[in-house]
Amino acid sequence: MRDVYQSFQELSQCERAGIDYEIECVIRRREIVVLAIHGGTMEIGTEEVAEKIAEKLNATVYVFKTLKTENPFELHVTSANYDEEMARHLVKKSAA
Repeated sequence: MRDVYQSFQELSQCERAGIDYEIECVIRRREIVVLAIHGGTMEIGTEEVAEKIAEKLNATVYVFKTLKTENPFELHVTSANYDEEMARHLVKKSAA
C-alpha cells in the first residue's frame, strides 16, 4: 500500500487534529525518547508498548494516534518521512 501522505506536514494540512488523529507526549528523561508514530487504530498495541517501555525506563514517550476507525492506514506516513516538529525536536535533543 502506498502512503496517501508523504510527510506529517502534508497530512496535517488535510486531516483534523483531535478528530482524525492526536499526538500525546509525556516528557520524562529527555535523553531517551520512545516514539510510536503508528499508534491508535492504525497499528493497535503500538502505543501501549511504547508507553510501557517509556514508563519502565522513565523515558519520554511520543505517540501519534490515528483516531479514524474506517481506513486508518490512510494516515500512515513512512517512518523516514515523519517530520512532525515536536517529534523531530525530541529526537534531536535525545542522546545519540
